[in-house]
Amino acid sequence: MALFKKQQTEKLNIEEKIAPFIKPKDGKKHVLMVASFERDIKESFKVEEQYTDQIDEVISFLQDKKYEIIGIEYTPMRQQTYYPNPNDVPFHTLITYK
Repeated sequence: MALFKKQQTEKLNIEEKIAPFIKPKDGKKHVLMVASFERDIKESFKVEEQYTDQIDEVISFLQDKKYEIIGIEYTPMRQQTYYPNPNDVPFHTLITYK
C-alpha cells in the first residue's frame, strides 16, 4: 500500500513540474527538455527503472491531454557535467510533441 501511495505522489510531482511548461495546442511542434540522472549501470543489459517510470509519466501526461509525441531524444552528459556522486550519470531528454 505504501509503495502505491509513493508512486501516486511521484506521479503528481512530475505532472506539477511539467504542466506549466506545456504549450497550448496550436498545431505547431513544441519541445520539453527534462534534466535527470541515473546511476551507473554495471550490467551489460538492465532496464533503468526510475528513468523509465519518470519519462513514461511525462509521455502519458502529454498523451492524456491529447498531444501527439513526435520524438524522444536522450543525451548523456558524462563528459560535460560534474555531479557530486561519481556514479551518477546526468542526462537530458528532449521530448518533441504537437
